Amino acid sequence: MDQLFFQYSLRNFPGLFILLMSLLHHQAFAQCNCTPTSSFPATVNGITVNLTNTGSVTNYGANWPSCGLSAGPMWVGSAGAFSQTFTFSQPVNTVYYVITAASGFEAFTFNVSAGTLSATQCGGTCPFTQVGNTFTCNGNDDGTVVVLNSTSSYTSFTVSGAGGSNGSLVGICIQSFANCTTPVLSTTPSMTLCSGSSQLLTASGASTYSWSPAAGLSSTSGASVTATPSVTTSYTVTGTTGTCTTNEVITLSVTPGPTVQVNPSLASICPGSTVALTATGATSYSWNTPAGLSSASGPTVDASPASTTIYTVTGSNGTCSSAAMATVNVVSALSLTLSPQTATICAGGATTLTASGSASYTWAPSTGLSSATGSTVSASPAATTVYTVITGSGSCIAAAEATITVSPPPLLTLSPASVSICAGSSTTLSAFGAASYSWSPFAGLSSGSGSQVVANPAATTVYTVTGAVGSCSAQATTTVNIVPAPVLSIVSDASSACGRLCVTFSESSNLPGALILYDFGDGTTSTVHNASHCYETAGSYSATATITDQSAGCTASSAPVVLHIYPKAVAMFSIAEGTSLPAGSVAHALNTSTNAAQYLWRMCSGAQYTTKDLTTPALGPGNCCISLLAISDKGCRDSLTRCLDAVSEPFIIIPNVFTPNNDARNDVFKVSASGIRSFNCSIFDRWGLKMYEWNDVSGWWDGKTKTGAPAPDGSYFFIITYTDENDISKTEKGFLSLFRN
Repeated sequence: MDQLFFQYSLRNFPGLFILLMSLLHHQAFAQCNCTPTSSFPATVNGITVNLTNTGSVTNYGANWPSCGLSAGPMWVGSAGAFSQTFTFSQPVNTVYYVITAASGFEAFTFNVSAGTLSATQCGGTCPFTQVGNTFTCNGNDDGTVVVLNSTSSYTSFTVSGAGGSNGSLVGICIQSFANCTTPVLSTTPSMTLCSGSSQLLTASGASTYSWSPAAGLSSTSGASVTATPSVTTSYTVTGTTGTCTTNEVITLSVTPGPTVQVNPSLASICPGSTVALTATGATSYSWNTPAGLSSASGPTVDASPASTTIYTVTGSNGTCSSAAMATVNVVSALSLTLSPQTATICAGGATTLTASGSASYTWAPSTGLSSATGSTVSASPAATTVYTVITGSGSCIAAAEATITVSPPPLLTLSPASVSICAGSSTTLSAFGAASYSWSPFAGLSSGSGSQVVANPAATTVYTVTGAVGSCSAQATTTVNIVPAPVLSIVSDASSACGRLCVTFSESSNLPGALILYDFGDGTTSTVHNASHCYETAGSYSATATITDQSAGCTASSAPVVLHIYPKAVAMFSIAEGTSLPAGSVAHALNTSTNAAQYLWRMCSGAQYTTKDLTTPALGPGNCCISLLAISDKGCRDSLTRCLDAVSEPFIIIPNVFTPNNDARNDVFKVSASGIRSFNCSIFDRWGLKMYEWNDVSGWWDGKTKTGAPAPDGSYFFIITYTDENDISKTEKGFLSLFRN
């Protein structure tokens, strides 16, 4: 039991309560190592226990001397159900609870504030069974201790029961225990590191240690680890003693170090000479080999060693530093070789100059060189140039020269620069300015060499001539454009007409944009594509067109288009009787048409005649129009229409009364007339006020005023003025009566 108790207390809590409830003989308490407690709150080893009772609970005091206790445990009366809640000032894992049941077969239910409950029995005579958190005494109890264990520490538990006629006695006892003390850690303090540096991190005050994060650590466990972080990192160490833990954080701030460089990093000098060494990348510098140096600090020092020496400079930016080295070679004599020493290049060309025998080189002039330093440079001067390469410094130098002669390329010209020829034709190409010539491609050329060749390619070709003078050459190009042989045909939208012909020509050609010339065959021409033309004189004409490619002068003519213009028939006739004659008369039409072979007369009645002249039937009164169609032997047509007036005797009938009452009988005042050419009627009331007026013999008066209101019944005065077909004007006046009922 002691072993079980210390296992829980060391793992989870700084203190442990052991609670004991029930009637218990002194031997049982002694067996379970319990000391009864009957007054609350009670404090043991710094842990305070409080009790809250619910239901029939009474402090029995010292009335149970059989327990061998100076103060009795808690008594639960016989009145019924009870509940006791114990709370602790610190978490615990294990509790001893003592129970007795005078009548036996009592059931007690335990609940803890955290974890999963399990129980063992210590002392007593009553066998207990467990179902969930309920423990039942299966007989009369002689004081039994139930040890309650939980998977997690808890700060309170509750015991409850139903009570009994003889009552149930419960009690609590607190066993002595050792407190679990939270470890107090001592760690390496936070600090700043230079990039790439390491720091030993230590912790003390606990039994075991774990570190996180693992990045940059030599280990994640142990009291000491080595940290080499690449960036600023906060490391957490967790110290554990038993079940108690604590954390501490150590922050390592990483500061980037300087990047130190020395220029030159490699130098060669003669004995007694000096070279300046310059360090960059930091704020302060120290040189670790002072022999031959003008100073042991500063960014720039003069080095004049007696023999080849490697110098190390350490640069610092305040907290961090880094180092760089420079080698100064001391040579007794400098050897310099330059190849080639002479060279000839064509303008625009290049040659390579190579120096050897030393560690560093300087070239002059730099014009036309790929670089002013280095053992190998590319030289492409625009004119002949002497280049000098120098190595060493002070009194120990060596130099060599190379002459680069620049030969100008030939001034090559090619004529013509571009030319267009008709398919199947040829042209001469001439080159000047060089000593020899070569042509490409060879296809279509009379020769592949020479200053002059004849070109007759099958298709448009770009020819290149290469002219050479010595080793230098130049190129020129010319394009021989092959213009396809022109093809042209034309058609007209009409081929013949009577009297006048207007046509539009349509072209079909392989050179639609080329120059065109139309000859219409009537002495006129046009340079417009798809030209239009009108022929005004009868006759036959042959129209042609010629197309010309302007780039090469290639031409093609179309086949002629034959056009015919026939004389126009002219219809003409006259009426012997004139255009006005009495109704019932006969008219005679005299045909005077020209260029006509056939005639067709049409009368107003619809009758048709094919005689040359026409005698009409008797004409009824009114207007009659006669048409003549004249047709030539080529089908040319013309027509003429003349109209006659057959005039009858005029008459006019004027009513004297009307009844505008909408009974469809005599509702309007209307004049009946015949042979009337013009007409006007005005209606006045008896006071001379004009009521209505109209100007057509077919008009009428509906018995309303000009405003549309019905005129009153009564007498009205009319004035009618008209002109008959014989142009005789007359006026009729009189009275009329208006009745509505």
